[in-house]
Amino acid sequence: MASRSDDVASEEQDSAERSKLDYRSDFFCTHNCLKGLVHNQALSPDLCPNQAAHSHRLLSREQIFASLASQLCDGEAEDAGLTELNRSGRSGVLYKVRIVKTGHVLVAIGYQQEDYDWLQNELAIYARLQDMQGSFVPVCCGSISVSEPILSASDRVIQHLLLLSYAGDALDSATYADPEAKTDFARFKPLLLPWLHEMHKRLVIHGNVERRNMVFEEASQHLMLIDSERSRLYEKGQPCNPAQPCQKKRRNNKGKRVPCMYSRELIVAEEALMMGSRYNSFETTEGIASVIGDENKARKTKRQRTVHKQRGRIKRTNNEALRNMPGVDEPTAPSDHSAPHEKKHKRGRSPSEPFNPVWTNRLRRNALREGGGQT
Repeated sequence: MASRSDDVASEEQDSAERSKLDYRSDFFCTHNCLKGLVHNQALSPDLCPNQAAHSHRLLSREQIFASLASQLCDGEAEDAGLTELNRSGRSGVLYKVRIVKTGHVLVAIGYQQEDYDWLQNELAIYARLQDMQGSFVPVCCGSISVSEPILSASDRVIQHLLLLSYAGDALDSATYADPEAKTDFARFKPLLLPWLHEMHKRLVIHGNVERRNMVFEEASQHLMLIDSERSRLYEKGQPCNPAQPCQKKRRNNKGKRVPCMYSRELIVAEEALMMGSRYNSFETTEGIASVIGDENKARKTKRQRTVHKQRGRIKRTNNEALRNMPGVDEPTAPSDHSAPHEKKHKRGRSPSEPFNPVWTNRLRRNALREGGGQT
């Protein structure tokens, strides 16, 4: 009898140790596994790599997320199964989450309290695209609020977590965008454009279709779009047929006829996929610096031209006022003119011309003041 109880205790200990190893696993749960979690269904035939850890845990979705919320209150983020992945967007911070009680591993996007409206918008987008979850967008498991705020590496105070399935690596990462990888981005077009048109049929505009928001998972061979917090929902207006030119062109503010928003997003998506973004694609620091440096140089040159024109206008105004003042004679040019080919220096003088102090700003101001003009 004692040996049987010892065997049961030993089996439970082995199971606990095996589950503990699975909790620390680097494998994310599959989309179908998390779909079953969301809809309180059994594990699908698409076996999850963490099945050994959570197949025997028959808990509802609400119980699992309540367990996660209490887990995050127990200690530091790393000890509570929350690992920051060093990727952040305009509003959210990306985390890897391990639910210790059931062994589920998924990703979470952390939001600050002031960004709560963006979180609600993203939840509305995933609700509209529920039938596309796991195929073109990640599986949305809902959101939770943490009682103890989490401080991210970028000093953001995280108070809300949006739980999603892991969708793969972004196309702007070194895995795909590095020139040495020689990635053929054309092979992703059949995985992107038809599904994007299906999203448009559901009256959703993603609004940020860039390589950084296109992720590809080698295991499932699915290309998905992420970062839907700025996406837009509509209630009417079906998209055009993508096989034909846009039939709903309109005129913009400049009177030019442009495609509708759905056709325009398809064009932008294809361009972003094939060409990338000069700021967000995988490029060397020197390349990015040269692009930004050229733009700053052009901006600086334009600013210098503007300042030069302003100074020229002020100078002409002052000269006109100086000429119109009684008792103030405009200085005459020196008698010994320099050769025309000599290089002019500051204030238009050549090296052989003497300096005429009347034309300095200080003496001009004094002349204006003595003549009764404004300074």
